Amino acid sequence: MCAALLLSGCSTDTDPDPGGTTPDTSAGAAASSTEPAADADPQAAAKTAVTAAYLGYWEEKVAAYSRASVKGTRLKTYAVGEALAATERELAALSKQGYVATGKPRTTPKVASVNTSGQVPSATISDCVDVAAWTLVDGASKKPITLPKERLTRYVSRVTAERWEGRWVILKATQENRSC
Repeated sequence: MCAALLLSGCSTDTDPDPGGTTPDTSAGAAASSTEPAADADPQAAAKTAVTAAYLGYWEEKVAAYSRASVKGTRLKTYAVGEALAATERELAALSKQGYVATGKPRTTPKVASVNTSGQVPSATISDCVDVAAWTLVDGASKKPITLPKERLTRYVSRVTAERWEGRWVILKATQENRSC
């Protein structure tokens, strides 16, 4: 995979909160498995929990990109299936080229839907990911890698999550080829 594609983005007509937020590093794994009080609205509680899992996924993804390896991160706590496989492929490409990422992206996740009535609860998230402050650098020299000027630095990401063994996990995160 080309390194230029690794830190690119897209956009959308449905801009989910252009202000942006940074992945919350205090949420951690505990937030994705914490259950709210039984009398709370189950949809609201599920939205809160899946958002916490998504932010944890990004926190660990940023950590993995900073070393071009999933080793030493908790990414597998949050990412499974295609989300994990795609990240591992991207990390292998970074490692092969000797690149790492510094800084971090800004995310603005919005839970688009949640279904807690099925055998496996599921949710979808729409996010505007801004990677402008997430810089690809040479791992040895720390010099920035020149990326195409026309690349998208803000893009829409569509995310699929499911609740497995009492915790929400990210199954798939798809970059759309449009700006937000």
